[in-house]
Amino acid sequence: LYGWNKQAPKAVQAYKEYLSRYPRDLTARLELAELERWAGRYNNAEVEYDQVLKSQPNNTQALFGKVQIADSRGDDRFEVYGAYRE
Repeated sequence: LYGWNKQAPKAVQAYKEYLSRYPRDLTARLELAELERWAGRYNNAEVEYDQVLKSQPNNTQALFGKVQIADSRGDDRFEVYGAYRE
């Protein structure tokens, strides 16, 4: 779509519009989460990762994204990881 460049805000908007029509598309939701995390909007990214984890509790990309966010915030990444592995 727009990729990981200066057009990232347009990509975020495009993903949000797409997901409003196709909310179960987990691939698109993960891409949006990655864009949000990359932009430093960790709360927005977590919302998207959590949506994926509701449907797929063992989704490694979503779990790893949550660990990366925790690491960026200085949280204990193992605590976050363990919460989803139980």
